[in-house]
Amino acid sequence: MEKYKVIKVTIEHEYFIPMLTEERSEINGWTLSEIIEAWFNRGNINAWHATRDTHELGNGKKITKIEVLESGNIK
Repeated sequence: MEKYKVIKVTIEHEYFIPMLTEERSEINGWTLSEIIEAWFNRGNINAWHATRDTHELGNGKKITKIEVLESGNIK
C-alpha cells in the first residue's frame, strides 16, 4: 500500500498591459475586463496563449500559499 499527501500551492503571476487610454489597452483596444475574460475565464489557464504569455512579467511568479489538503493510502 502506497501512502500519499496532496499539497495545494497557490502562485501569483503578474502581467504588463500597455494602455492607449485610461480605459482602453493596446491589446485589440480591449478594456481590462475584456482582457481578463479572454485570457483567464474563457479557456484553459494551463494551455499556451500567445498574447497572454508574452505579457507575463519575467520573474514575477510568487508562491503565496502552500497547504496540505489530505493524506491517505493508495490500495
